Amino acid sequence: MQVLPTNDELSELQIQHRQSWRGITILILTLCLVVLLSILITTQKDLQKFAKNAKISREQNAQSIIIKGWELFDQKQYLEAENLFKNCIHIAPGHAEGYRALGTLYMHEKKYIKARDIYRKLTRLYPQNAQYSISYAEALYSAGELFEAALIAEKALEMNDQLISEYEILMAGIHFQEGNKELAYKSFKSAYSRTGPLVIEAIQTTPWFNNLKAFKPSNTQVH
Repeated sequence: MQVLPTNDELSELQIQHRQSWRGITILILTLCLVVLLSILITTQKDLQKFAKNAKISREQNAQSIIIKGWELFDQKQYLEAENLFKNCIHIAPGHAEGYRALGTLYMHEKKYIKARDIYRKLTRLYPQNAQYSISYAEALYSAGELFEAALIAEKALEMNDQLISEYEILMAGIHFQEGNKELAYKSFKSAYSRTGPLVIEAIQTTPWFNNLKAFKPSNTQVH
């Protein structure tokens, strides 16, 4: 004769059954989480690899555009070169050469306000680059913003004292524009003592150079 389980035994069996299913459920959920985590890690790596390759591709494309833009610049096709340099910045907003090229073009065309704005953006992207800062200072000077130009030039010199000649040439122009020919002459002579004829070549097209040459502080003339 078959003995039927008691109520207590049935309750115990039900508890054991529920615990077994709970353990199986936890195991399944754990495995699902492991699989999902693995998929997410793989996807993240793939996305990082894709982003890296995309960035490299953009920079390579931007560099090709820059080269073509300089070719047009050399051919005096300035509008076409400008459009290419702008396109470079649009494609690769962090590519410094696009900003430098466009800034150089604007300086060449005497569009000093535009040059100032471009170099300002460049220095915000690369605040620790002293060469970009000195270019920004030169654009500010050309735009007539002498005080700001001097401040930026001093910051550039603090970052890189190898830019002393560029700084002194710029300060010579600033002092001259401010009417202080003595200080302008002093800055010019200091730069000349460092680099000689290179200074003459760098500033001989500036509007103040001939005036400075004719200036004779203490019976001494710039040669």
